[in-house]
Parts: sequence; structure tokens; C-alpha cells
Amino acid sequence: MGYRLPILLAVVVGFSGLLLFRKSQLSSPLQQSPHDGTFRKIADNLSRQGYVWHVPIANRKVELYVFLLQFGTDYLLIDAGPPGEEYAEFFIKGLKKEIGSGHLRLVVLTHGHIDHVGALPALKQAYPEAHVAFHTEESPYLTGEALYKDVPSDNKEYNLITHDVSAALPESRVLHLKGSSGDVADAVSPTGRAPKWLPPRDALQFYHMPGHAPGQVVYLHTPSGSLVAGDTFTNTGQPPALGLPPPRVTPNVTRARLSAKALAALQFKTAFCTHDSATGVSRPELQKWTQSL
Repeated sequence: MGYRLPILLAVVVGFSGLLLFRKSQLSSPLQQSPHDGTFRKIADNLSRQGYVWHVPIANRKVELYVFLLQFGTDYLLIDAGPPGEEYAEFFIKGLKKEIGSGHLRLVVLTHGHIDHVGALPALKQAYPEAHVAFHTEESPYLTGEALYKDVPSDNKEYNLITHDVSAALPESRVLHLKGSSGDVADAVSPTGRAPKWLPPRDALQFYHMPGHAPGQVVYLHTPSGSLVAGDTFTNTGQPPALGLPPPRVTPNVTRARLSAKALAALQFKTAFCTHDSATGVSRPELQKWTQSL
């Protein structure tokens, strides 16, 4: 599988403030949570931690979130935020405070862009027993077998550079998600073995939503009806406005548009994207927006 090769991940160039996408005003934007490191509850057994990341190469700032699911004393993290010592300290401190004496068992990735995986090295050091799961379509870009810059693109703006966090994904720590949809409880290692812990069956479903990244997936927490949507859409600005991810970091804008429509067709109560200036978007609001795409 080539896990000894350097992992080359996309730095989100210009994602932070350009926001060159279609927009639609929300009818009732919610108040933004302060970014003090706290994981704030947004649904039953689901919380999120916010951060405003300064992207040095673009000299811009971008608001982003990571998400945490609780299963008794076991925890599952969705995405791992951007790189940098400042963020890593902020992130791990908040995570340890939230988990306490519990156990971080699994990290699931929506995709491999650097603002979603940048703190994986720090996370591995703090929680060395936690596995990391991602879709098989994203695997080549996470193992160094392929580069994001070489993903076929349908727009001239697409432009990504790379970042190496290879030490964070030893083969013994990796799990794969396969197919167009499925249960995270079916995740297996590259050799086909199941780990010691996975979330309860039917608790967390995944759906493949390519376009922004070849193997991007979203996660539906079925008990609460919450959909963690990665970068299938953004909801930024004041007031917040819905949009597709910027073309500069989206190789296939056509597929991204189709994925947004497919997302809105899923059965959920509230969708939470990574870059969110509100507190999620209802299914009717998302469906209304996608009708204009």
C-alpha cells in the first residue's frame, strides 16, 4: 500500500477568504460560538470545536471546525484540523479536557486536505492507540501514491501544493471505508482485519461525495440526525451564506455541484460543514439552496 512513502496532502490555498462560490442568504443565521478551545454540544452526543486559522501562504483567515462523537466512555473524532504548533496545542488541550478519562478510539476523515488532517501528527502523539479511517478513493493521496495536484480538473483555477505528515499514518493505524455508502462499523484495515473498537452498527453512516476531493465522504450520525458534511458546501460570512467550495481547491466543480445535490437528498435533520459561520443548516434550507445549482 505504500504507507512508508511520504504522505502528500493538499494545503488549502486561498480557501480562507476568497470564497468565490455561489451564495444564498440563510433566513435565520445563528450566533457564532466563541473559539476558546471548548467542544460545544450541537446535538445529542455530538460536539464541535471551532478555530480561526491563518493560512500563511494566502495571508487569509478561515473559520473551521472539528467534530467529536461520544459513545459512553469511547470517542470518535471527525477530522483533525490544520497544521501548526499553535493549533495543535489548542486542539489537543480542548480534546483532552472534553474526553477526560475516556478513550479516543477512532478518527474518521472527510478527506485529506491539510485543514482537515494537519494536526494528525500531534493527535498520534497524544492518542497513539487511535485508528484513522478514510475512503479508499482518498487513500492514494494519503499514502503518497498520487498527488492532489494531478487530480483531473475541470477548472483552470485549481491549484494545490503539498504537505508531509507521513509519520501520522502507519499501516497498523489505518482503516478503510469502501463503496458509495456504508456503515463505519464495517471499516477494515488494508489487510482486511477489523480493529478492536468501532462505533455501534447503524450509529454512523458514510456517503461518498467526490468533487472537492476524490474520496471525500460525509458522515450521518443517525441517532441525532446530524450530518457532518466536510467541504461539500460552505456556510461563511456575516450573515452566513451557503456556497460550493472554491474552485482553487476543488478539482472537479461539476462533481462537487452534483455531490451537494446528493447531500441535500439524504435523510438528516441538520448538516454541519467544516467552514461554518452559523450552527449548521437544516435540510429544507440546504434543499432550497441546491435547487439553484
